[in-house]
Parts: sequence; structure tokens; C-alpha cells
Amino acid sequence: MRIAFRVDADHKIGLGHLVRCLALADQLKQRPGAEIIFVTANDRDVRPKVEQAGYSLAAVSSKFALPDALKGEIIIVDIMTTEFSYMEELRSRGKVLVTFDDLGQGRYAADLVVDANLSPEENRMRIAECGLRNKEAQIREEGSLNSKPDDPQGRAGLAAGAPNSKLKYLLGPDYIILREEFTQLAGEPRRINPTVRRILVSMGGSDPNNLTLKALRGLSHSRFRISDFGLEESRFAIIKSQSAIRNPQSAIRNPKLVVEVVIGPAFQGKWEVRDYPGKTRRPARPSRPGGPSRPGGPSRPGSGYPEIETRRPASGCPELETRNWDVRFTREATVIHELMWEADLAIASAGVTMYELACCGTPAIIIAQDSVQAENTRVFSEAGAIVNLGVGAQVKEDELAGVVADLISDEAARLKMSKAGRDLVDGKGLSRVIKEIEEALSLK
Repeated sequence: MRIAFRVDADHKIGLGHLVRCLALADQLKQRPGAEIIFVTANDRDVRPKVEQAGYSLAAVSSKFALPDALKGEIIIVDIMTTEFSYMEELRSRGKVLVTFDDLGQGRYAADLVVDANLSPEENRMRIAECGLRNKEAQIREEGSLNSKPDDPQGRAGLAAGAPNSKLKYLLGPDYIILREEFTQLAGEPRRINPTVRRILVSMGGSDPNNLTLKALRGLSHSRFRISDFGLEESRFAIIKSQSAIRNPQSAIRNPKLVVEVVIGPAFQGKWEVRDYPGKTRRPARPSRPGGPSRPGGPSRPGSGYPEIETRRPASGCPELETRNWDVRFTREATVIHELMWEADLAIASAGVTMYELACCGTPAIIIAQDSVQAENTRVFSEAGAIVNLGVGAQVKEDELAGVVADLISDEAARLKMSKAGRDLVDGKGLSRVIKEIEEALSLK
């Protein structure tokens, strides 16, 4: 059985599309006789990871190119916005056509549309607002549907938003695809420490807007009783306002704060943080067969990873240069689930990272890279799983400092966020999508 993936990923659109497809490939390759091929228009960014995972890859020069390699019993498309004629051609090349996060007209030619960011209500609105009008115009130009424009049954299919009569939507957080490590962690009980000792900063695989630096500068603005963390207040604080903490009496007494900063593999920021990748992070003790290496809650700071150097930026954010605040940088994405599990609080972007944190039950402050990401936070905000600060360009550093201070001093709020996140993302999205693909294949 041949399975073809058409996926793009780079520092602008992020790496989540590729990570998702690799997770799918790792499961689908277990089918008898499975032959997997990846096709991409971002050869430089995609090839190393695909080949490292043991798969073949073919490069194309444009988004909608149709090479011979792009065919198979199952074709999976993850390029965000597709054209109907392109997807219709792909459908003719295989038995099951799947598309992810696709808001283009091509989604209506697929067998399965998977979008964890889109609710059924939002999807119906999208179909009603733009689906019928745009597709009818395209049909008249290209004649690309099986039924003719003047065919009443064809129009009925258009009104339902499904030119492919077997099209099925898989929408919402239940269908988020996370790596197997997160599926394992989802089954473990999560303990929230009463004191915040570890803060994780993770802005995705590419961080195109350099929100990592904004997060670190926001932390440096914090006035949550810095002396309680053993920090030198005169060197640490930038602002003098006490508004960043709402309940000074409940501030955490803690000898040291550890900030773990994950720099994504496609990060191209201009800040010196890229010169501080840290060393490879290895588990403190062997992983338990069939389960995560650290069940039962986060480990204590400073334990388990002596091989990691503590690095501090030489410039760009001098407020972080203090002996008693450990700022640790790593590019090792394979242990991100460990870092999330250990963190007491996270500052992150609103892509796949947000879902991963929710699955781990890690309270998170979310800063969106752009307006599209910002829209995807609504369900999480309404569930109480995150504190949503909006689009990064509009977030003020002292605002972030205030939210960090509030959550550090409010254990109950962090407990509620942790539970809400795990209720929303149960880590079973990968198995659900695989099941739907297999069912669609069985009907062919």
C-alpha cells in the first residue's frame, strides 16, 4: 500500500504541519506492505527531518505541482489552503484523500477534512458564507465537479458544502494529532506544585515573530517579590510599578526560579538567543517501558539534567543576567514533552504547542503569532485552559509580567487550568484520525 504525504513547513508557517504528518506516518507504516513517500515544496526545511525519520522525499518547485510521486491509496495533504482542481486531481490518483487545516475550496474534494482549530458551528458558517458562491463560480470556469453546474443534485451537494458526497469533517480538539509521547503522558496523573519553580518558554518550531525574546523580557519586568526568588532586585527589575502582582502576601517563597527556553529547530531570530542552544537533554533516569519517563508530576529544579549548561544572553536582554535565575536554552525538540510535564507554568504560542501543553495539564499563558493563531485560542479560553494575551505584536511586556505574577501566586487558578486543559485535549486525536482513515478506505 502506497501512502503519500504532501506537506510544507518552514520558519514562516512553522513546523507543526510536518510534525503532524510524521506522527501519522509512524502509525500508518505499521500497515502490511506500507510504502510511504513525502512530497514538499520546502525541501531545505523538510528533507532533514523526513530522512531522519526514515522516509523518502520528493521535492516540487511550486505549491500545486503534481509530480508522479504524489499518488497512492491514501493521500494526505497538509498545505493549509488548496484549490479545488488540484485536490480533484489528487482524488483521482488514490482511494482516500485527507486534508488538514484546509480553508480553501479544495477541501470540498476531499474524503476527510481534519481541523482541530475549527468547531462544527464555525465550519457551517464558513460553508454558508463562502462555500456555495465560490464553488459555483469555479465550476463554471473549470467544470471540475462530477455533476454539472445546472444539475439539481449537484447544486444540492454544493449547498451542503460537500461536492464529494462522502466528505466527512473531523473538527475540534478531539482530532488534534500529537506525538505518541503525549498520548502516553495523557494517561498519567498530573500533580501541580503549590510553588512555581519552573517556567517553560516555547514559541513553536520557528517563532517567526521572535516572541521568545518578548516572553523573556516580560519575565524580566515581573515584580512578584523578587527577593523571594533569591534574585537581585536592582539588577532584575526594569519597571518600578507594583501593579504586576495583585496579592503580594501570597507571593511564592522560592530559592531559585528556573526558566527553560526551547528554541525551535527552524528559529531564525536575530537575537543572540540562537547562539545559546544548550546541550542535548537526556532523561535523568531510564524511561519506563510503555510509559513516560517521569510519571506522577514534575521533578524538582536542578535535578536530573547536569549535562545541560546554563546559558545567558550576552546582549539583547541584559536584565536576565543574574546569578540566581537559571535560564536554560535547548534546541532538543525530542524532549519537549518532558519539559512541558516538568513545568509549573508555560508561556507559549498558540499553535500545536498549546494543544501539547493542554494534554500535559500544564497551565499556560498563550501569545499568538498572528491573527489566525489568535482565533484558534477561543475554545481554550472559554474552557479556562489558558490565559490568552492575544497577538504577540499587541502584547505589552508589563502585561505579561502581571499575568505571570498572578498565576505564580494563585495555585487554585493553576489547578483549574490544568484540569480544563486535560479535559479538552485527551491525547487520542491520532488514533481517532487513523480510525477514520481506515474506515474511509474500507468503503472504497
